[in-house]
Amino acid sequence: MPQASEELRAKFPGGDVEAEQVLENGGFVLTRDWCWTPPAGRTTITVREGEAIDYLGDEWDYGGLTRPLSCPCHPEKGSDVNG
Repeated sequence: MPQASEELRAKFPGGDVEAEQVLENGGFVLTRDWCWTPPAGRTTITVREGEAIDYLGDEWDYGGLTRPLSCPCHPEKGSDVNG
């Protein structure tokens, strides 16, 4: 059942299709177990990409990233946007 906050939903009026497109446009690949694999060599993600990961995780229980990346939208998490 969808559980993303209204604030986060407002950032993705196109829903999961829009959030997925943000990540795919950044070179991320969705795995069979609903996690996103970042492009080789990437060490950070954009705020928008981080919000897309948050949205998909909250709204549809996607698993996050297959490896940690630094995200400016989660400075409290350091290099682990999943934690």
